[in-house]
Amino acid sequence: MGTRISLCGRYEVELDGERIEERLPGRQGRLLLAVLALNRSRVTGRDELIDLLWPGQPPSAPGEALSSVLSKLRQAVGRERLTGRREIAFVPPDDVVVDFEQAHEALAQARPGEALAIASDDFMPGFDGDWVEERRRELREVRLGALEAIAQSALTSGGEIAGAERAARELVRAEPLRESGHRLLMEALAARGDVAEALTAYDELRTLLREELGVTPSEAVRTLQERLLTGDRLEERGPSAAPTVVLRDRGDLIGRGDELARLLAAWERARQGWLSFVAVGGEPGIGKSRLVTALAREVQATGTVLYATCEEEGLFAYQPIIEALRQLVRSESSAIDVAALGPGGAELAQLIPEVAHLGPVAPDAGPDDPEARRYLMFAAVSALLAESAARSPLLLVLDDLQWADRSTLRLLRHLLRTQAEAALLVVGTYRDSEVPPEHPLAELLVDLRRDELGERIALAGLSQAEVSELVASHAG
Repeated sequence: MGTRISLCGRYEVELDGERIEERLPGRQGRLLLAVLALNRSRVTGRDELIDLLWPGQPPSAPGEALSSVLSKLRQAVGRERLTGRREIAFVPPDDVVVDFEQAHEALAQARPGEALAIASDDFMPGFDGDWVEERRRELREVRLGALEAIAQSALTSGGEIAGAERAARELVRAEPLRESGHRLLMEALAARGDVAEALTAYDELRTLLREELGVTPSEAVRTLQERLLTGDRLEERGPSAAPTVVLRDRGDLIGRGDELARLLAAWERARQGWLSFVAVGGEPGIGKSRLVTALAREVQATGTVLYATCEEEGLFAYQPIIEALRQLVRSESSAIDVAALGPGGAELAQLIPEVAHLGPVAPDAGPDDPEARRYLMFAAVSALLAESAARSPLLLVLDDLQWADRSTLRLLRHLLRTQAEAALLVVGTYRDSEVPPEHPLAELLVDLRRDELGERIALAGLSQAEVSELVASHAG
């Protein structure tokens, strides 16, 4: 015989092998037993119990009302199980099992499936009050933690990827602003070979955080996106590191062979020391990210890939350039010569604090004219990229250029006009439907093409034969 109290989902009480929940004195008796069972390690004062049973609206004689409920509860559970008069304690058998506690223990002991099975039900449905709502929040956190653990375990062990994806999607549905769900979904999609969909999941998170909170994804999620884009394998770096993501080969890039060839030709020109720029335009979902991903995979063995995305409502000027340069500074800190940045180094260090940690920059003795100071900063950016490209050819991907702020476009224009000799390829993607003739990006593209400083690749839809080939490659 055992004692079992179920508070999640259907309310049930089994005491010494006998079901007794129907004997409990109504809703107040059930709530009182739940409170005492979850606080059985201590005694509970009568005032506390009154506040829990009648929050904000105690009866005219609360002490008498509580005594009545306690008397009926003692009859149901046995007087030896409910002790005390001024301070009350529930004394169940030592083998008592409370499912709410079971859920917490199962999660703590790495049994997420068991925890999820319990936490998927609501805590004491039909009851209300601050105490109940607090326990519901706790149970919800157990459920979310169990989903995270299930997805994480499958990804780390190389187990059932479909199960990891289901858990991650459920986590995203339950808590859309919880970044861990989106990160795990990205990893699961990449692990089953769908890197393009994983990048789409990142874009959905980025849009959601910007619209709801006005923030960008965390550095950990941005780093995952960058590595998915370049095809890098995530490496384990201790308990807090992201799990290894295995990117499976999805086969040939269908229907984009000519476009990829043009990008690879631009990369070869860059490797020979000639800075190149290619703008890849097309409607949303046409395959711009997939094409750029294929390029990054091809070139990562012979160069360094930097990636940044433009926000529709960017938080500060030069945001995508700053993101890319921070990647560069973090990865090449020991090799960067800050003295080579010139008098604009101080200006650059204000935008990228990591620069100041590399060594003493040139004194900030620039002119007070904002335009002149901006030019010095532009020159420092060019110098930093040129110095890095001299060690290893660079591919700089700027995604969603249609949302780039004017400062970013000015800096890009300066870089392309003044840095002709550098082993650097800049690839920018943009939604052509969102770039009318008067758009600043449209003006930049016209100027660069006129001066033969860049080229455009316009992506159209796939042909019927290419669509058939694409379907066959996925479905067989």
